[in-house]
Amino acid sequence: MRLRWFSVLVWLPALAMGAPKSDRKSFEQDLEQVFADKGLTAEEAARRASKQAPTIARKTASVEVKEADASRARQSLLPIVAGKATYTRLSHIDPVTLPLGPMNFVIPFYENSYDVTGSVTVNVSDYFVRDPSLIGGANAARDAAARELDASQAGVAQQAREIYYEWLRAQLQVLVAKRQLVQVEATRTQIKALVDVQRASTADLLRIEAQLAQARQLIDQFDSGVLVREEQLRLLIGADKLEKFAVGEDVRKDIKIPEVGDLDTLAAKAVARRNEVKALDNGIRAKEAQRRSEATTLLPKLSAFAIVDYARPNPRYFPQPDEFKFTWVAGLQASWVINESLAAHSTRDRYAAEADELRADRKGLEQQVRLEVLRAMEGVRLAKRSLDTTQQGLDAAEESYRVRKDLFGANRASVVEIVDAETALLRARISALDARIDLRIALSRLAFATGQR
Repeated sequence: MRLRWFSVLVWLPALAMGAPKSDRKSFEQDLEQVFADKGLTAEEAARRASKQAPTIARKTASVEVKEADASRARQSLLPIVAGKATYTRLSHIDPVTLPLGPMNFVIPFYENSYDVTGSVTVNVSDYFVRDPSLIGGANAARDAAARELDASQAGVAQQAREIYYEWLRAQLQVLVAKRQLVQVEATRTQIKALVDVQRASTADLLRIEAQLAQARQLIDQFDSGVLVREEQLRLLIGADKLEKFAVGEDVRKDIKIPEVGDLDTLAAKAVARRNEVKALDNGIRAKEAQRRSEATTLLPKLSAFAIVDYARPNPRYFPQPDEFKFTWVAGLQASWVINESLAAHSTRDRYAAEADELRADRKGLEQQVRLEVLRAMEGVRLAKRSLDTTQQGLDAAEESYRVRKDLFGANRASVVEIVDAETALLRARISALDARIDLRIALSRLAFATGQR
């Protein structure tokens, strides 16, 4: 019995130790091990994701396709230049002799024919009417693809930021859960000693055992969360399996919280900045330019042409000498294909309808952007309040835990009360860290929604 009471006398001071200052200091020291000076930050993850994500590669290829289309459209301004060289072996025909008085005029038929022809054609009407619309439409389509690429990069970058913060959150949760496990194990040892000397009941010990099992389960859950989030981040930023990740952004540091402003102003700025909206604007311009280009099909097409011919024998000479002769022709040509004109009406209607579709999409996107801005504004507002309230809750939980330990040491508090205080302190620590992470996520969402990223 004396040995048991001696054990109690040893454990009671230990249980009463650990004022919140020393506990908080120990907790901060554990946090220091999480953060590294040259570790990965959210912005670095965003930058790498905007270059390495598979969707970005596809959008980049789309821009290259549209650039090729624009280059081909610009080539329509060039004259159509063609050349041809032929050799022909002809069957034998006897020459024809025409008697002309005292002399005979012989018309030979040559068996070998050589011809080199060059031509230049300029579509005059297209050059002034159709081609500028085609080029403008192709350039607008290319710009739309480029804006879509920028929008995809911004979206992937924002996704990387959020995954980064969730990965960091999971690591901090593991840290807090492991500290809780150590704390519960220490409390279990102390309660076990009190049960041995009959100062605590077996029910109290079983309650601690249950809390111990819950703490271990939390660690397993948070470890799984770290693994999943890290793999998501690794895939998104294109990191190989050998690259080691370290946290380079200390979320404990306070950050400047800008004034949010009013919804109408921010929504208007967001619509003016967002690349998704600009991509639709360029798409509308492209469809309108294509519609204008079809108008030229309704009218006759005027072309200028020139042809040079270097042939042996040259058919324009009579009689034909068996030698190379140079000739040329030049002229104007007006053509009008009635079927193409009829089809142009349907094509113009289709382009007009497609432009109307894009206008409707733009209006819907404006509403979507406004809602995104509103949600982001509310997220920042709630995160600011949560930051204050969770800090107050953490201070209260630390003080409550200190008081409960002192009271328990003086035999004025039950095991249930101290276990509840430990649990409340764990939740308060997680909530305080979550609030800081949530604030960073909310600010990044607001910047993305308003087109600042």
